[in-house]
Amino acid sequence: MRQQQTDEALNRYHTILSIDPQHAAALRGIELIYREQRQQQLQQDAEQAIREGHSEEALRLLNTILSENPQHTAAKQAKQQIELQQQRQWLH
Repeated sequence: MRQQQTDEALNRYHTILSIDPQHAAALRGIELIYREQRQQQLQQDAEQAIREGHSEEALRLLNTILSENPQHTAAKQAKQQIELQQQRQWLH
């Protein structure tokens, strides 16, 4: 359902831009959709890196997300978990 709504929004934004290529709200809407999709992919890649034991790669990916969106809840939580795990390893 969410993907369908995203696709519909993109189609509407592109229709607006075909009429007015400089339409600020449509350009911003497309930018936000693509940013969210990129962050979702980065989050999935980070989760895969965590599962494979590549915590430094996961942190790099999570930091990329957080540099764009400091309030990204899932990225913040995953980063905190990795950092706690690293602290525990350093203490032992």
